[in-house]
Amino acid sequence: MNQFLLSNYSFDLPKELLAHEPPKNRVEAKLLNFSKSKIEHQSFSDIINIFDEPCLFVRNNTRVRKAKICGYKDTGGKVDGLFYKNHAQNIWEGLFKKTKRLKVGDIVTFPNEVKTTIVDKLDGGVLHIQFEENFDVELYLEEIGETPLPPYIKDYEGDFERYQTVYSDKIGAAAAPTAGLHFDQNLIDKMIQKGFDFCDVTLHVGPGTFKPIDTEDIRDFKIHSEFIEIDQNAIDKIKSAKNKGIKIVAVGTTSLRAIESVFLQNKLTKPFVGWTDIYLYPGAKVESIDYLLTNYHLSGTSLLVLVASLIGYESLMNIYQEAILKKYRFFSFGDCMIVPNLSKKLE
Repeated sequence: MNQFLLSNYSFDLPKELLAHEPPKNRVEAKLLNFSKSKIEHQSFSDIINIFDEPCLFVRNNTRVRKAKICGYKDTGGKVDGLFYKNHAQNIWEGLFKKTKRLKVGDIVTFPNEVKTTIVDKLDGGVLHIQFEENFDVELYLEEIGETPLPPYIKDYEGDFERYQTVYSDKIGAAAAPTAGLHFDQNLIDKMIQKGFDFCDVTLHVGPGTFKPIDTEDIRDFKIHSEFIEIDQNAIDKIKSAKNKGIKIVAVGTTSLRAIESVFLQNKLTKPFVGWTDIYLYPGAKVESIDYLLTNYHLSGTSLLVLVASLIGYESLMNIYQEAILKKYRFFSFGDCMIVPNLSKKLE
């Protein structure tokens, strides 16, 4: 099977396996344990007993911005979307619906009579919108905006804090780092008592995370860029773990992309603040981690391909077939798996 062919990264998912709401308790998700290269079915709460020795868990502390907002043109037309990036001079980039009739120069009024101007219009529904120079957009969105959910989650009426990790700290994401949703503070405390350690990095997940690969050869795909930050504390903990032979577990694909990006930048020797467009697919030799904890991803996406880079195409598809057979719940509110980093051993 050609591991670089996009059409090979698809699977048929029964509709009832798409999770539209989280489990009653965070730790009740099912966990497919592939850490020893064989499939075992467990509960997420068992993660404390999976490893022979305590590990360092690297997690993404981004927090989903309340970026979903609706405004109107002077003519009454709706301007509905979400903001995800602040450029210079208080120009915000956002992804909006039905932008065909919008043009540069249009005035858009958001709630509380906040008037803005469209200053650029890009492909794919992306707009650059100018707010007044000293207007605090972050505070405004926190007060007025709504938390955006992935497009495949319909009619969710639950607590939107369940779409935030319990350790979320830095506002800026358009989507949650969903592997971290399974931890509650009680489990974290138990793991720390048992000798496990945690460190936080930041990758502000952009809306491009849901974008499917659009090239038949997956190696030709141009991935989106996202903001990352790794501070001295995280560098020190990762360096110490590597020096002591302590295994490193990335909590989610975003944590992996953040630390692998900085490994390629400076071998994880010093802090980093900037942007990454790292794209991991089969053939990549991942250096920064030993294991990945991750949810189940959409067909044909860079996230699915990333997991294949660690365990190989055949193992990836076998896991997904088994998860469907055992009725695991998929995507953001769904169940999860843990896999080893075998990338250096794969052809």
